Amino acid sequence: CAACEGVRARGGREIKTRSSFRLGETDQIDVSPDQHGQMLRLGLDMCDIEHLLVTHTHGDEQYAINYLITTPAGGTMLYALDTGYYRDETWEYLQGRSVDVVIMDCTFAGRTDRDEFSAGHLALNGFLKMLEQMTEIGFVTKKTHVYASHVNPHQGLRHDEIQAAFDAGRRRRRVSHRDETRFPCRRRVPVLP
Repeated sequence: CAACEGVRARGGREIKTRSSFRLGETDQIDVSPDQHGQMLRLGLDMCDIEHLLVTHTHGDEQYAINYLITTPAGGTMLYALDTGYYRDETWEYLQGRSVDVVIMDCTFAGRTDRDEFSAGHLALNGFLKMLEQMTEIGFVTKKTHVYASHVNPHQGLRHDEIQAAFDAGRRRRRVSHRDETRFPCRRRVPVLP
C-alpha cells in the first residue's frame, strides 16, 4: 500500500514494530509478534524473562489491562496501551498518585474522526486530553517522562508530524513518540526510532 511504500522509502523512525516492553532484565509486558527481531536488534534474550505480564489477547482489546508499576530502578510507571479515555473510577484511583514515566496508546494519532473521549484506541486529541487530565490531578508532573506508543502505521501522520503535534500540544509538554521495547526510567530519553 502507499503508506507502507512511504515507510520503506523514509526508513528510520518510520519503521514500527508491535508493542512489548522490557522492565530490567527479567520482567516483560506482552510478547509482540515482532519479538524475535526486537530481541536481536536490542541484544536481549527471551530466556532471561522470569515474569511476563499480559495486557490482553488480540481480539480482546476492550478488556486490556493498564499497569501501574514500580520499576526495577525504583521509579513508577503507567503502561497504558490499547486503552481509551478513562472512566471516573480510574481517575479517582489515580488522584493523589504520581509517576515518573507514562507510556500511553496513540494508535490513531492522525485520525480526526475520533472523539477525544473515545472508549477505544486513542487518537492524538484523546491522548492529549488524557495527558491534560493526568496533569490536572497531579498524576503527571513536570518531571514525568511521557511517551506515545502503539502507533498504527496507517493512521495518516509521519513520525516527525506526530512529534511536531506533541511539541505544539497543550502546556507545551515534551512527549516522545517512540517505538522500542526498553526505556530507562531515571534519565531524559531522546526521541528514537
